Amino acid sequence: MSVLDDIAATCRQATPHIVLAEGEDARVIQGAARAAQEGLAKLTVVAAATAAFEKAAERVEGSALIHVVVPTQSDALDRYAADYHALRRHKGVDLAAARQAMTTPLGFAAM
Repeated sequence: MSVLDDIAATCRQATPHIVLAEGEDARVIQGAARAAQEGLAKLTVVAAATAAFEKAAERVEGSALIHVVVPTQSDALDRYAADYHALRRHKGVDLAAARQAMTTPLGFAAM
C-alpha cells in the first residue's frame, strides 16, 4: 500500500469537510468532484456567483456532489463578518470592512 493509499483510507474513515475558495476554476471543481466521488471528503466550494460555478462545472462529472456557497447569498455572512470583526478589531477593522472581506470567496472560505 502506498502513502497516498494510506491517506485516502484515513480520509474515508474521518470524512473531513474541505472548503475551497476557487469555485469558478474548472480544475478545482474537477478535483473536488473526484474527491467527493471517491468518498475522501465532504466538499464545499465558494464562488462569487452561482452562474460562474455552473459555467466552470458544466463539463465536470460528479460536480453535483459538491456543495456551492455564494458568500453574498449565504445565511452565514453576517455571523462570519461579526466573528472576523471580533478577531481583527484590534487591528482597526470595523464591522463594514469585516463584512466586505467576508463577501470575497477567499475570506469567506477562510472563516
